[in-house]
Amino acid sequence: MTRWVGIVGLGAAALLAACGGTNAPPSAAATSSSSSETMSSGSMNSSCAPSGTALKLTAKDTMFNTSCLAAPAGQAVTVNFDDQDPLQHNLAIYSADPMMDKNAKTLFKGDLVNGPKTMTYNIPALTAGTYHFHCDIHPTQMYGTFVVK
Repeated sequence: MTRWVGIVGLGAAALLAACGGTNAPPSAAATSSSSSETMSSGSMNSSCAPSGTALKLTAKDTMFNTSCLAAPAGQAVTVNFDDQDPLQHNLAIYSADPMMDKNAKTLFKGDLVNGPKTMTYNIPALTAGTYHFHCDIHPTQMYGTFVVK
């Protein structure tokens, strides 16, 4: 019986030690990681501005290479779509995310591409605004914001 009490006592001591902790601030690595994520989000928002009418979008590993495309208002745009996957992908632009807003309007729907293959999409001029783009085959994995200024 004494042996059993000793084993239980050691287990309880180990449990209490494991539950203990300090009130020390987060490590430099954790702080650095958080700052890095904030900077990345901010950089993406500030750098998502129109830089011309010829855009590039790559589909690889069932992901787009960017989560933001930007175009000038009132001008037609071409998108060089590079499907590097051996899967079907496309580019479609909507007034809002159709998975969240059943009233979202289709503004552009590109033909499906059987990759690997490159295709040029000709997108008509859009009015200034913020729109949603995604791959119609993989809308929860491949999507982003289409900014028109």
